[in-house]
Amino acid sequence: MLKIPPDLKQFLALTDAQADAVSQLFNNNQVLASEKSVRISQVQREIADELNKDPLDPMSIGVRYAEIEAIRRGLDAESERMRIAVRAVLTEPQKVKLKTLEEASKLSSTISSAVCFGFLDPTSGSMPRLGASFTNVLTAMPIPSYFGTYSGCGVPTMLTFNPGPLAEPTQK
Repeated sequence: MLKIPPDLKQFLALTDAQADAVSQLFNNNQVLASEKSVRISQVQREIADELNKDPLDPMSIGVRYAEIEAIRRGLDAESERMRIAVRAVLTEPQKVKLKTLEEASKLSSTISSAVCFGFLDPTSGSMPRLGASFTNVLTAMPIPSYFGTYSGCGVPTMLTFNPGPLAEPTQK
């Protein structure tokens, strides 16, 4: 079971009981997401099989794409229910601190630009270093760290992670 990182627990001043409750909600959500991810993979394989058939059966293909979309929407709804339940665990002063984190998260691209243009040192603070690894929040699976480059320190490239079976991050 994943536990809340100590720095987050300290920042929000969570009690052990609160941290345990939030961890349980988070882990329950991850189990659900993992189960749904398995089904999405199965449906993607079914779509590939259908696309290899001649003639194509548009109805069969469409039904499978609709199933994937329904699963995705269900996961979104479940994640929102989890966020509501997690926030319900917090006291009013903790909710104020959470609002501080929400406001800080809006600065992510500004911080990246400040690093790019030399306003901030990328090795100070908690900026990720090359070779750092990230974790997919839904599946707790490590994500390979592929960082976009700054061409002439212009707009940073964005990387997205495609969780397919042989997935590589794709550049946008």
